[in-house]
Amino acid sequence: MVEGWEYDAGTNQVTFYGNACDRIRTQQASDVDVVFRCDEPTPE
Repeated sequence: MVEGWEYDAGTNQVTFYGNACDRIRTQQASDVDVVFRCDEPTPE
């Protein structure tokens, strides 16, 4: 099974695989931050 994620610049989409995907799909992950070309995420 593939684990992790990948970014497709052509579609501007992030695809998650394996455990990361399962956690998002089953709502075990309460927040997903995607940061593009920044040093660190900005907390809300």
